[in-house]
Amino acid sequence: MGNYNQIYNNIVYNAEAAAISFKVITGGSPPGGSFNEIYHNLVYSSSDTGTDIFNSAEGNIYTNNISVTDGWNALALGSTAGTGNALDSSLLWNTSGGNVLGAGGTSYDATSAPDSFSVANGSGQNLIYQDPQIRDPGSGDFSLQSTSPARDRGTVIAGFHCPESDDAAAGQTGCMHWNGIAPDIGILEAEGQVTCVSTGILLVNISGWEQGNRTMPELIEVIRRWKTGEGCT
Repeated sequence: MGNYNQIYNNIVYNAEAAAISFKVITGGSPPGGSFNEIYHNLVYSSSDTGTDIFNSAEGNIYTNNISVTDGWNALALGSTAGTGNALDSSLLWNTSGGNVLGAGGTSYDATSAPDSFSVANGSGQNLIYQDPQIRDPGSGDFSLQSTSPARDRGTVIAGFHCPESDDAAAGQTGCMHWNGIAPDIGILEAEGQVTCVSTGILLVNISGWEQGNRTMPELIEVIRRWKTGEGCT
């Protein structure tokens, strides 16, 4: 990952390595993977760490994201990371019951992870460690169930979100729309589905299909439903 990027509305599904990774590029100034804004992304079922920030990466802002793993940590702010990394209003979950957060050289499971923390290379606040209740990710439906703890738990980001919800002020332009009392965490807004049509990238690890766990028509259907927004009601 480079520097000074805004990364939003992406799904990374069934990754076999770290799904999102910020780390130094040797000789770079500032270090690679630094000063990025990461908003409203969904990592689902990474067999490694869901999101990594390490190797001198600094100044990254990570807000309103969902990271789900069945591997090591849903998110790891490594002890080798640079300073000023900030996590806010994000949901981290491990489907295997393992660790959800690594910070300050310590890994935490969902029962022990702090909802806020401050370590030498960054801080976190308003963090949630619960099952996000994605409807049917295996069939390409990444929308939130009505009881999802990610609903209305996000932060309004100045200059990115519309200042008011669509419920209060319809017709706002040039901004990310949202409904309810606050934006939903993750990629799909549950109330009204205002971000249901794809504005980002769907990354699908196809090795499961190649190994015979899923069929090629199923893969095509996942991509089709993502592109059309079908199944997001």
